[in-house]
Amino acid sequence: MTTSHDQQFEAIYRDYSRQITVHVASRLYRADPQLAEDLTAETFLSLWRKLNAGVLVEHPRALLLLIADRTVADHFRRASSRETATDFASTNVTEVASGAAVTPHLAGLFAELEAAKDALSLAAETYRAVTNQHSVACAAAANAIRPDSIARAEARKAATGEARAAALNEFAAAGRAVALARAAWNANAGDLHGLVATPRKTVVGAGGGQ
Repeated sequence: MTTSHDQQFEAIYRDYSRQITVHVASRLYRADPQLAEDLTAETFLSLWRKLNAGVLVEHPRALLLLIADRTVADHFRRASSRETATDFASTNVTEVASGAAVTPHLAGLFAELEAAKDALSLAAETYRAVTNQHSVACAAAANAIRPDSIARAEARKAATGEARAAALNEFAAAGRAVALARAAWNANAGDLHGLVATPRKTVVGAGGGQ
């Protein structure tokens, strides 16, 4: 059953998804259409959560721009953590033997996060496609004249409506998976910074003693 929140989300998504994708793309350091689509999907997922939490959205474009900017900023923070992980993986493990076992674990968590984000991007694209199909079906039903045409158009409208609702549920489920994967990454990435900081301090101290 489609709720008023779902209907509001669908209208906002239809009206602003492309604008937000362009906005996100303009905030990236280089052209990366896939990344822009991924971050746009995360932006709309945040909006969907707000709507379902009962937040009153009077100015959707302004709110989406704010969420998009925060989403991009979060992405760059995660990218920075990933670069630290890469540096750590290339460090001489004899210097930080106690942390060597953490690298495979973090690599696995990061792979899970990336896979979840890919699934979210796919779910967003599927939702966009079925929403367009439903819009076409609604227009066809509104313009049908003959009884047999009306029946077929209404059946198509109902089918695409169900597909759209299912796609929205998949989008929400993919978003929850991203949230869980990101929480796991964030909870463990902090340990990595501490492990990397230790050998660097040791090296500086050794240099100061020469």
